[in-house]
Amino acid sequence: MADDRELEIWKNLREAQDKHAYFILAAAGSALAFAVHITIGRSLAWSMLPLGVAAACWAFSFWAGGRLIAYLNSTVYANIALLQVKRGTHPDLRYRGNPEEIAIASAGITAAVESNSRMVERWGNWQTQLLVAGALAFIFWHVLEMALKR
Repeated sequence: MADDRELEIWKNLREAQDKHAYFILAAAGSALAFAVHITIGRSLAWSMLPLGVAAACWAFSFWAGGRLIAYLNSTVYANIALLQVKRGTHPDLRYRGNPEEIAIASAGITAAVESNSRMVERWGNWQTQLLVAGALAFIFWHVLEMALKR
């Protein structure tokens, strides 16, 4: 019974992580498309530099989101492999049920999961921070454009 509750909590957490990552991806992609759209037919000027910074931030946010999703998926795959190893059913185990082999394989996979988890956190932070930085650069550009039209 406890395993079912833990599995349900894990599924909910994973779903929330996915939704958050894809939401930020969509926001960055939309913002980038909007920046391109509002520059159609405009001449290049130094006053557009903050808009370029915003677009670069959004592009890198989108890229960071892709890296985040790749590491999330890799972590899930490693967790599945870890469960199989601990049960002694992983197809790469030579001697199923051998405690030494299971311990060695578990330690290696656990290290990979921990490394992936750090990368998930790192890319997730970059994804969000770059989205916000792009928004701030865009607002700065917009205020600058308004000031230049006075």
